Amino acid sequence: MQISNVIPNFRDLAGLPTVSATFVPQGRLARTAALLQARAVRSALLRGRMPGAIYFDLRTDAEIEYHGPLDLPGDWTYRHCPIFDADLGHPVEQDRFDEMLRRYRPVVLEIAEAAATSPVVVSCSLGKDRTGFVVAALLHMLDVSRELILHDYELSNECLARFRFDRPYSLVEADRCAAWLDFLSDNLDAPSATVAGLRDILRPYHCLDSSDAPG
Repeated sequence: MQISNVIPNFRDLAGLPTVSATFVPQGRLARTAALLQARAVRSALLRGRMPGAIYFDLRTDAEIEYHGPLDLPGDWTYRHCPIFDADLGHPVEQDRFDEMLRRYRPVVLEIAEAAATSPVVVSCSLGKDRTGFVVAALLHMLDVSRELILHDYELSNECLARFRFDRPYSLVEADRCAAWLDFLSDNLDAPSATVAGLRDILRPYHCLDSSDAPG
């Protein structure tokens, strides 16, 4: 059973190559919609896949109260890093990127530092907007190409189309992420130690095997 057919918008970013001939290994960085009990997501599907993972929840307190409890593997650690986007507009306009960076940067750096030593799962409500922008920043720090970052960002459209939800959702747009990446290249200002620690998870591309291929 493919996990992406059961858990909305879940994908391990394993196998994504960087411009320096390395790649993201299996079970170190994943993204997903909220792992809610209400969606019949079972932690058994994830048990053993990313042992000891840290689950970063970007939802607000109000969303958490509304959606109900999560269903996480017992050996995962939960961290709440709320990002409230509503007053930035949907979609976020480029002239608001300064404000957006103020909210996103500390979260991105916290996740990057955690990812250097532990598997990390990034999640919001549907795993497409806030999660997409955070993951794009992380992949940017990992030196994944712009083209591949945008491809992963747009995959949420395909992944979410497999599921029925109790409310409509808007499609993600690659040009919004592209503008964000252009802005990050000049403004993220990530500490060199944080970037180096995150890149330590990468493996030489000649070691890539089928278990690390993108799925």
